Amino acid sequence: MMPPHTTAAPRREGDLLVIQGYSLGYTELDEELQILDANGQTVPFEVELDTVREDRSGGAANPPPGSIQRRNVLTVRLGVPQGGAPITVRFLGDEWGL
Repeated sequence: MMPPHTTAAPRREGDLLVIQGYSLGYTELDEELQILDANGQTVPFEVELDTVREDRSGGAANPPPGSIQRRNVLTVRLGVPQGGAPITVRFLGDEWGL
């Protein structure tokens, strides 16, 4: 299995963020995900994680390494509405200004 990683920058839809990647369910989200407002203050959030199992092993009894992955969509709802103000998202060593 691949280590947890994102496949693209988060997409912002108002006060929702959508983060896509692999193996995200194996992270400590409350430690790894940080959202800051325009003043650098932490923004509380709630997370919903959807997981799809991708099996490219062909049903092998002993699947080769990397043939089974967990693709995730992480939907993050900001606990304090930001009204479109800029935020900073830090996750798994990456940082994005949105």
